[in-house]
Amino acid sequence: MRKLHLIWVTSRMHIEIYKYPAWTDVVEIETWCQSEGRIGTRRDWILKDYANGAVIGRATSKWVMMNQDTRRLQKVTDDVRDEYLIYCPKAPRWLP
Repeated sequence: MRKLHLIWVTSRMHIEIYKYPAWTDVVEIETWCQSEGRIGTRRDWILKDYANGAVIGRATSKWVMMNQDTRRLQKVTDDVRDEYLIYCPKAPRWLP
């Protein structure tokens, strides 16, 4: 991606917070790629209270690929897709 001057840009994000953590609370964040398209991908998060494992928030976002020089959206090529798909689960995952 760097050689092609490509960057990921967040185009949409939806966040739900059920309980805000206190200043000294430890928060565990789990994230994964959910689905892919021609110019982008979706990434989801679960936020948990580390002390008791309770889900305190959820988020989902849409990321698109852009050329950093021209600022135009770019299609995700097979080479780039192969780079990031190793971090995506094979089967779709649903938020608990």
